[in-house]
Amino acid sequence: MDSDWLTRFKEALAADGRSPRALSLDASLGPNYVSEMLNRGKEPGVDKLLRLCVELKVSATYILTGSEVSPQSEEMLGLLSDMKTEHLTTLLDLARQLKTASR
Repeated sequence: MDSDWLTRFKEALAADGRSPRALSLDASLGPNYVSEMLNRGKEPGVDKLLRLCVELKVSATYILTGSEVSPQSEEMLGLLSDMKTEHLTTLLDLARQLKTASR
């Protein structure tokens, strides 16, 4: 993870205006989950970070890397993360063909 992910997370939380406890509860995590992240350096698992980002309406890619991506790219990454390897290979081949055809 990018070393500044927690700073970006704190900024998103501040912009949201909810307390760490409220965000934890709204994301269906324990009431102290976000507080432990902020005060004890607890790194969240991907599934929990995604829940928090959805609640904050912020891109998980931005929180993790500092890079902005379009909503379509973010959705595509989410869809790809759950696909079987053979389906990923097929989609990658298709994307390469489309790129070549568009030149």
